[in-house]
Amino acid sequence: LALMDAYEGRFREMDRLDDGGTYNEALQAEMLLYTGLAQVKYGSRMAGATKIYSAYRAAGSHFSDHPGLYQDLKLAGMFNIMMDFIPSSMRWIGAILGVSGDAEKGMEQLKESLALTKRTDGLGEEAVILITLGYKLTWQDKEAIRFLDDLDKPLTDNVLLKFLWASCASFAFENDLAVEKLMKVDRKKMQLTFPGMDYLAGRCLLNRLDIKANTYLERFIRDARGLDYQKDACNRLSYYYLLQGDLVKYEEYKTMVSATGQLLRDRDLEALQESKSPIVPHTGLLKARFLFDGGYFSRADSVMHAIPGGTLSLVPYQLEFSYRQGRIDQMLGRSDQASMELKK
Repeated sequence: LALMDAYEGRFREMDRLDDGGTYNEALQAEMLLYTGLAQVKYGSRMAGATKIYSAYRAAGSHFSDHPGLYQDLKLAGMFNIMMDFIPSSMRWIGAILGVSGDAEKGMEQLKESLALTKRTDGLGEEAVILITLGYKLTWQDKEAIRFLDDLDKPLTDNVLLKFLWASCASFAFENDLAVEKLMKVDRKKMQLTFPGMDYLAGRCLLNRLDIKANTYLERFIRDARGLDYQKDACNRLSYYYLLQGDLVKYEEYKTMVSATGQLLRDRDLEALQESKSPIVPHTGLLKARFLFDGGYFSRADSVMHAIPGGTLSLVPYQLEFSYRQGRIDQMLGRSDQASMELKK
């Protein structure tokens, strides 16, 4: 409600101040887009979808009239990527509106926007953030890391970019790089709390079986105002305490998975499904899973080889063992062994 009140007031003020220049329409289209996305996630989905469509039409019209304007290039790029790789929970928007996109063209447009703004404080950093988000939305985390590596330091020296860089690294099996980027952020200088940083830090620390992982995940659950990733954080905490041998807290956080958060994110859906299993995870397989997710393939392989065969009597354990060993063999270049385990 506060967002909508502010949005309506600012829209009226922009109309009042409009001097007939080229920027006002593009700015209003951008406001429509962001407000629509917020409504889809937190409020009325249909009202949000309507705003997104209005923004799409306004941006397209403005782009035709001003093809070289950085704002239009930015919006066109965003829409092209969003509509080509729209998240599963929001695909209904594209179907209802009958719109489509071209992610490759969208990235080109965002990079054109960066070329026009990279020497302007604020606008250059924003363009870099949008390009990085574009890489993430299209599952090109490694490409994002290469892109960020090639940029001048001033363009990436802000908290949000460090967070996005760490996020990309965490999905590109570069867990230590992710932790490094997160730990370089001076929290005392931040003007706002950023619970998402705690969630990512906790996830990355758990991937390397760090004893401090619970501190970050518990702080995320305590401080986050949104509902996304709450289920996943609780599920990871249940696994953390299982590995520590604390079965009381394992059961406590396992129960919390159903009672907290929402189901818009795939990781939350997976967390809920895992928490409903009556089978207690095998701790050796669980350690190998986290190490694998962090890119520590040799460490994960050592853990797998140390698992006593007598502890794998349950069929689910046997299946998971074959799958996990096959994936580890695959990432270590042992194709024949990987094929054999995955066929099992």
